[in-house]
Amino acid sequence: MYRRMLTRLGYDVLLAESGPSALEVLASRPVDMIISDIRMPGGGVPFVERVKARWPALPILFMTGYLEDGIEEVLAGYGPVLAKPIAMAVLSAVCAAMVSPVVHAAS
Repeated sequence: MYRRMLTRLGYDVLLAESGPSALEVLASRPVDMIISDIRMPGGGVPFVERVKARWPALPILFMTGYLEDGIEEVLAGYGPVLAKPIAMAVLSAVCAAMVSPVVHAAS
């Protein structure tokens, strides 16, 4: 669902099923930002700590269906946290503030 939204907004989207597979993707090619579910397998704070250790300037947007007490404060130094479901307008505004979409020339 969010992949389709982001694609419609003009972003190229890469997927990873877990924190370790996301780290493999990040090591293999440059990306402009990360959108991560807090409860992704192998994700959460340990994942973002490894990302920030290797790519400190890489923006990270967190999403979650389980906004727990205090999680926003824990992740505040790493990036914004959005509660699911996320409206396309909200996702668009937050992503635009973090990075510009790729514009593909018409062929």
